[in-house]
Order: sequence, then structure tokens, then C-alpha cells
Amino acid sequence: MRRIGPFIAWSFSAALSAQPIPNALLWTVVGADPTDTCYVYGTMHSKDERAFVLAPAVERVIPRCATVAGELDLEGTGNVALTMMGRLLLPTGTELSDLYRKAKWKRLEPKLKEKLGPLAVMMGRMKPFFVLASLMEGEMVDDRERMLDDALMQHGRDLGKRVIGLETMDEQMNALDAIPLQEQAEMLYQHVLGGGSGDDLDAMLEAYAQQDLERLWTITNSASTSSLAFEKALLTDRNATMVQRMDSVIRADKTALFLIGAAHLPGPSGLIAGMRDRGYRVEPAIRTQAPSPAVQPKRAPHLE
Repeated sequence: MRRIGPFIAWSFSAALSAQPIPNALLWTVVGADPTDTCYVYGTMHSKDERAFVLAPAVERVIPRCATVAGELDLEGTGNVALTMMGRLLLPTGTELSDLYRKAKWKRLEPKLKEKLGPLAVMMGRMKPFFVLASLMEGEMVDDRERMLDDALMQHGRDLGKRVIGLETMDEQMNALDAIPLQEQAEMLYQHVLGGGSGDDLDAMLEAYAQQDLERLWTITNSASTSSLAFEKALLTDRNATMVQRMDSVIRADKTALFLIGAAHLPGPSGLIAGMRDRGYRVEPAIRTQAPSPAVQPKRAPHLE
């Protein structure tokens, strides 16, 4: 797994504000000086063509920005595999099977072996989140060479922009570790025995292509199995940190584009509300619904 973004979409069950939110993924962020316009774009960690419907519009604002900031800058993180290695594993002496009652494990184990093949043995020592990530990685649609967020950050590098991450790898891993192992185990079980999440992800990508945050919320809220602990660790707490760091970037660099998972934008604790609370004017940059490209049915994208 490259980052926790694919799981953020699941926790879209955070309450949206009472007022309807415009159909928009790209927003302007303006402070005291209106000439210093910044942007925040709600991304998906996906290679599916539908996720890229607004990518050309986002690429056009990058030349106006001094900095491009994603959730995590993998290019500047160093040896990602080495950083993650010790954090992937269950506590010493614990196996994945220990997290399930015997009857549940008897149903889950053959399915995992079927899906993971020889990797099943190694995955038996890993935290459930990372087993789930491997399964979802295999379901990913590869219309593009790079994930949407990674592609936009690379475009910033190509233009000579300063490219940074708002979080560190350790911080993202700490957020995952805040989710109890038993809850992670149940999510893995539901994904495998429930036939995966392909239909829900497909519907979410269609809503994303239409910039319909409220529809995204409806879909994920109806399908979500996440708890308040999951939501707090992966959305609420991280939103507060990102708002603080976005403010710092704007004060230092004046103009910036922030590429953040779409689930972080709406709601009373979302980035839009958080930046407004800090005195910024945050408005949709593109409100019209983008046309959804023709796609084949029954695809299983991996999204953020």
C-alpha cells in the first residue's frame, strides 16, 4: 500500500453541513490579499479515467502557484518501504488468525488464500489494513500510469514548483494505528466475504466525475462500516492538522495548490469550513457538473 488514501473514501460518513454543498471539487482560497489566490482540489487516489475528468483544469492553475502540496510527498519521503516495514506487522507473537473467532477464520482463510496466492502466508503476519490494501490494489483499474494525485504533483515538479506533503509517513501510519485491530479485522472480513466493494467504488467514481460531494456522501454513508474511532483518526484529527499547515503554507508562499482527498473537504470539521474559520474566503472555482466519460460497467476502481 502506498498511502492510506484508498480508505479515506470509506469514512465519508462524517456529517455534511446542514447547507447543501455546491457540486465542486476545485475551490479557490483567498486571504486578505485577493491577488494571492490559492486552490484546494479534492482528489481520488485512483488511476481510473473518471477520476481525471477535471485534471486539465487543475493543471491550468498550477502555473499560478508557488507550491503544490499533497497529503504526502512520496518522492521526498525517502525509502518508503523501509519506513513502513516495521509498521506493517502485527505485534510480536500475534497472527492475523488470532483476531478472529475460529468459525470466522475458517470462512476467511480460504478466501484470502484464493485471492492472495503465495502472499497469503506473509500476509498472515500483517495488520488487517495492509492485507485489505493489497486486495484493493489488485482490484484497481489502470487507465492511467499514475494515480490522480501523484500525476498532478508530478506535473508541479515538471513545472519547477515546490512540491511538498502536508503530512509525514509516520503521521499517516499513526492514524492507521489509532484504529483498533479488531475493527481493522472486521473491515477485512466484510470486504472479503461481502464480495469486495467494486459496485460502491464504481458508483462513487461516477459521482466524483459529476463533482457531486453530497451523492458521494450518500453512497459511502450507506455502505460504510467505519466507526467513530475510524472517522476521528482518519478524518477529523487529520483535518485539523492539515488546516493548520495549509494556513502556514499560504502565509509563507502566498500561492499554493492543495491536493487533498475529496472526503476531507465537506462537513463542519472539513477543510472548507476550517479554512473559512481562519478567515479565508473559500468558494467553488468550477461549479458546473463535469460530463462523465463513457466507461464499461462493473469496473472496480481504487479511490481516495
